[in-house]
Amino acid sequence: MATKVRTEGKEAGEAQIARSIELFQTDHIDLYQIHTMIDWKTHLPTLEALKAEAKIGMIGVTAMVDVAYPEIVGLMKTERIETVQIPYNVMDREVEKELLPTVEELGTGVLIMEPLKKGRYVKDPKSQPDLTPLTEYGIEAWAQAL
Repeated sequence: MATKVRTEGKEAGEAQIARSIELFQTDHIDLYQIHTMIDWKTHLPTLEALKAEAKIGMIGVTAMVDVAYPEIVGLMKTERIETVQIPYNVMDREVEKELLPTVEELGTGVLIMEPLKKGRYVKDPKSQPDLTPLTEYGIEAWAQAL
């Protein structure tokens, strides 16, 4: 079970976190993420306290834009988070430069978002890619390659 906090301020964050736990009708959430790094410096201590009480299992962050990656890399190196959720697909490969190597080095978990860019890469490709290099792997359609 996973959820996210996405608000600013300590009180608003604590209220949103408590509300999620209440809505899930549980006393433990496996993964709690700070969505799009919003006010992460405020929310992280709250989540760490809940983790110490065994109310959450892992702490993670999400990012939608590559300008956040350097900050995420720095945060990962503190070992205060266990997961990152980032966009990664055939066109959006910025994470390969520093973020994914750091993930591998530290053993951080990765959740991939938008592997098909909300279906756009399957429904409306700008051009038909040359799949010839992939035919030996049984790839016959763009959707398979993705």
